[in-house]
Amino acid sequence: MKSKMLAVFFAILLAVAGCSGSKSPQDQLATIDKLLAKGFEMTIPQSKEVDKLVSEAKKLMAAGKTDEASKLLKQAIKVLDFAEEADRYNKSE
Repeated sequence: MKSKMLAVFFAILLAVAGCSGSKSPQDQLATIDKLLAKGFEMTIPQSKEVDKLVSEAKKLMAAGKTDEASKLLKQAIKVLDFAEEADRYNKSE
């Protein structure tokens, strides 16, 4: 079961890395908003991590540091993708 979950996680990471490589921070924020709007369950640490990453990224964007902000937003998207997949997996059992 853990090996399946890890395989899915790495597949998602590869997909996200390929799909979100050239997106602007504004596009990434829109992606995060869409993922959050789906309403899947997240753990408290996942939720706090996403909030922290997005908050820090917004501060960096305001300071004109879009490359650094983009890196943080990519991390937030990865956390959300993993949480979404875990939620889907848990509901399928």
